[in-house]
Amino acid sequence: MNWKKIWLETKFTYLNYVKSGAFRIILFIGVILIVGIVNIDFITEQLFNDEHSHTIGVYVDEKQVDSSMFSAYSSEDVEFKILNDENPQKNIEALDRVNPKYDAIMVFDDTTKRVGFHYNAQIDSGHLNEFVIKAEQMAKVFQLSDFGLDQGTIVTVIQENVDYFTYNDVDKATINLFANLIIFFTMFIYVVHIGNIIIEEKTSKISETLLSYISPLEMLIGKLIGMFGVLFTHLSAFVLIYLISINVFDSYEIYDQIVNAFNAKTLVMMLAMLIVGYITYGFLYAANSSYVDTVQDAGSASIVQSVILVIAFYIALILQMHFDATIAEIMKFTPFFSIFSNIVLTSVTDPSWGKISLIILIQIAYAIIIGLICAKKFRKGITKYDTKKKRKIENVHANSWGH
Repeated sequence: MNWKKIWLETKFTYLNYVKSGAFRIILFIGVILIVGIVNIDFITEQLFNDEHSHTIGVYVDEKQVDSSMFSAYSSEDVEFKILNDENPQKNIEALDRVNPKYDAIMVFDDTTKRVGFHYNAQIDSGHLNEFVIKAEQMAKVFQLSDFGLDQGTIVTVIQENVDYFTYNDVDKATINLFANLIIFFTMFIYVVHIGNIIIEEKTSKISETLLSYISPLEMLIGKLIGMFGVLFTHLSAFVLIYLISINVFDSYEIYDQIVNAFNAKTLVMMLAMLIVGYITYGFLYAANSSYVDTVQDAGSASIVQSVILVIAFYIALILQMHFDATIAEIMKFTPFFSIFSNIVLTSVTDPSWGKISLIILIQIAYAIIIGLICAKKFRKGITKYDTKKKRKIENVHANSWGH
């Protein structure tokens, strides 16, 4: 192999895609998703914030609970406002509207000593959890007031005296899905495009010209590296935009959650499967696409690997919802399918570094074997043109000789 020729093919593939509209569209969508979804709470508050982001109406007998308590629990994000009207039901029913006057209504019942917390379901979960915690503390003060304790003493009694220390606090299902979705869309966006490039060059006879100075294997490796460069460019841009956004919008809490969620083993397995999966599926898409003679044949050329890709992702999805250790262990030795399921296996079972290394080595071995087989198939397919047409001509000649 001539690495100088491979580099030229890599550069050609990379620059052609970077200059295309598809590159800019993916970059734009990624930036919008990162800035919009990750910082949605901050953006919403900045756009629609007035004196208080949320207002909670309170119906309470001030003889039972001192109104100063509600002022103490109010903050920049929420105001607890005591209501003196005689119709709490009207405000409660208004919570069912699109933009109610109050986000929640608290009703303190002197008879049952219970507190009704009525809220609009459109409150974001972060603020809702904060309101619920405050409501529970107020309810305790209200309930203990009958025992002859003053409010200051009650507040001291109900103060939390537990220190929480979190270890490996990970929502495994969310992390697995997030990691596998990244790999899944990577395969469909970047690997499929490798097949599309080969089909385009083959049907337009460009590859015929390229093969006059570069070998099929050099062409194939150049395209794989070139598209991986595009993938790396997109990922680098997304990470940079994300780091800038958390500084601009001060959303470090989400950053800490992501860092804690992706423990070292899961992150190593994800990156390894991303690279191995790209190589494995890249060779497969390239090999099958090399046999396409016309644009009409493009769909049938990608159907096999696309089906394998979807099934592999679906199996991993089933595993994360209903994890079965036996199936997960079997899947790690299965080529193509194990790309996704290995992330679930690592996240759920927390295997040793030795086992993780063995799994990665097995996948590398699969990638080498599949790569060698597909490279041979690619070399044969990319150098053949109009095979269907030639076959028809040969059949015609055979029939004519038969007559």
